[in-house]
Amino acid sequence: NKKDISVKGKNFYLNISDGYISQYKIDNESIITSALKPNFWRASTDNDWRGWKVDRLFAFWKDAPLKLKTLSIDVRKSEGNLEVKVLKAIDERLRLTLNYKVKADGTIGVHYSMMRSPEISEMLRVGLQCECTNRLSDVTYYGRGPWENYVDRKDATPIGVYESTVSDQWVNYVKPQEMGNHEEVRWISITNADGMGFVFVAGGQMAASALHVRAQDMADPDH
Repeated sequence: NKKDISVKGKNFYLNISDGYISQYKIDNESIITSALKPNFWRASTDNDWRGWKVDRLFAFWKDAPLKLKTLSIDVRKSEGNLEVKVLKAIDERLRLTLNYKVKADGTIGVHYSMMRSPEISEMLRVGLQCECTNRLSDVTYYGRGPWENYVDRKDATPIGVYESTVSDQWVNYVKPQEMGNHEEVRWISITNADGMGFVFVAGGQMAASALHVRAQDMADPDH
């Protein structure tokens, strides 16, 4: 069944459901608690609310991941690896391709590409996100730090290897908003106290964050 693909290795278990990595276990302990899916959104900031009205201008992207339909899933084995190619779309406006390469040691390569129709706006961001077990509390990364930084606000954050915790990525804004981002990240590890977890490695550079809350949680008007 191409819509439900399972891979079992020496000490890991992986499940790809409807084209997304939905489970990853190490020594029978679940690491992912919700699927690794495309993400085009972020929590709003003070400038968004007061200025350019993100919710109106970029509305297409807020729930776009929920609207993506699976067009095809191709699976093949190559040189001891399992390769999975997934094509998804929102009618003629957005086409997205995910290529996975699963190796025998549990390493997963992910290549992500997309095309959008010129009739829709640019997106706030292009990336992937998932939810992990809250036992993964430690963060180490090679990128800009130690405090949060963004593409237009990063010069005062030197590139280096930084160690922190997920809890310390929180920033006490008066109203919770986009926070905790790090630019020019080469790799980031999110692990438990014993060092078990993930290492995400960029092909070049990426922006990355790890928080205890979702973007939609920070948009809750009850704050």
